[in-house]
Amino acid sequence: VGLSRVAKEGPAVVDIGQNRQLFVDDYLIDEMSALERIFHRPTKEPAPVIVPDRPWEESSFLGVLGNSVLYDEEAKQYRMYYIIYQMIGLSERQHFAVAVSDDGLHWTKPELGVADFRGSKANNLLVDYESPRYAEELFFYTNVIYDRRDPDPARRYKSLGFLLNHRTGARGTMVSFSPDGLHFTDAPENPVLPNGDTNTLLGWDDRIGKYVAYPRTDGPTSARDIGYSTSDDFIHWTPTQTVMEPIAGDPPHFEIYGMPVVKYEGLYLGFPWAFIAAGLEPLDTQLAISRDGI
Repeated sequence: VGLSRVAKEGPAVVDIGQNRQLFVDDYLIDEMSALERIFHRPTKEPAPVIVPDRPWEESSFLGVLGNSVLYDEEAKQYRMYYIIYQMIGLSERQHFAVAVSDDGLHWTKPELGVADFRGSKANNLLVDYESPRYAEELFFYTNVIYDRRDPDPARRYKSLGFLLNHRTGARGTMVSFSPDGLHFTDAPENPVLPNGDTNTLLGWDDRIGKYVAYPRTDGPTSARDIGYSTSDDFIHWTPTQTVMEPIAGDPPHFEIYGMPVVKYEGLYLGFPWAFIAAGLEPLDTQLAISRDGI
């Protein structure tokens, strides 16, 4: 394998610094022979690590949207922010909850004393279960990050989510802040973007010195595409530009439901959720790669 690129594509030698290289693309390969690139599938645990087993999780499914599993340095444990998705009559609801773990495999649901469920706060909810807002709004925090670089302790935890008013059709991307990751305050500037839905949040990107989010966009050929937006302060966001959409060769009715993105050694790894918008086909997790996050 020759570790260089031809002149027409860029410099003859690429400066990789101290970064490890995954070789998931041909960026560093000038020519290759007698070799085959093989992607190994992740090994999946045989059973879910968390299941709906509380009264406030009845008739629901649980999910983590975006990069919302964090390691708490002070508590020396992992913290998972997850949604509880329910249909109650004709009302679509998503509740927000927390689970904790010492090893990332075995999770417990602590009694946080934050939100009310049928007159008691002995639960792991972060939003009141019977809030009047649920009468006509779908509102949930989808992503949470811990931001060490923000000097304001009240903004140490940042959340990016989505609101949809079922009655008026109003929708938009919402942000909130918290000093402890449990008590969140909505920003008065909400909604910070007019679009969104299954948004995912990368967080602070030190390569460009901005916060980066991947809100959903509506494209000309699909109701679900992946967008890109940046912010200097987590409140004012650039208009969303579409960065991933169905292309020729994709199956009929193919859409991209959402895409968590993480950075590894200067490379952006996306995990698009491939969705066939017909019938009851499941979501498949795929792999996407980028050198600039766009």
